[in-house]
Amino acid sequence: MRTLLAYDRSAEAIAVAARAADETDIFHPSPVAELMEFLHELGMRTEVATLLGRGVVAHADVDDPEGIGELLVALHRLEQDEALASLASRAASDSDVSDPDAVDVLLERLAEVGQDEAAGKLLSRVPGLEELEEDDEVPSPEESAFPWGIDLDGRPADRWTWDDMNLT
Repeated sequence: MRTLLAYDRSAEAIAVAARAADETDIFHPSPVAELMEFLHELGMRTEVATLLGRGVVAHADVDDPEGIGELLVALHRLEQDEALASLASRAASDSDVSDPDAVDVLLERLAEVGQDEAAGKLLSRVPGLEELEEDDEVPSPEESAFPWGIDLDGRPADRWTWDDMNLT
């Protein structure tokens, strides 16, 4: 679509964008976020509404933290507050919390778009954090919630060194 615009084919770009709003796969959040922002740039509010009406918030894959983060940011930029809150809540409730890097990415994006309640909900689901005492420090989104990794049972691993590995 951007190529069509670069070659001064705006009518064709708009036609393709309108069709994409009706037919694009809404399961993969990254391309949906990119399409929403493109539609917004072209002033195609009806098509943005069409895309949202197809259930992007309900069907986007929440186990793709980077994609969900992009979609959260796009919804924030487009001032789609209701959709943003709904997706943030769904991501906080349904995303996989066993991957610390994925949790970190999602926490960063939730903070970026002002969804602190959803970030708290996500943190409450992280295994091992429920064992923290009230005065223990909860890691910020910039820090890993699992500095020593995760054991096979999903709980945070205890502190270790390479000498503990008995590799010799």
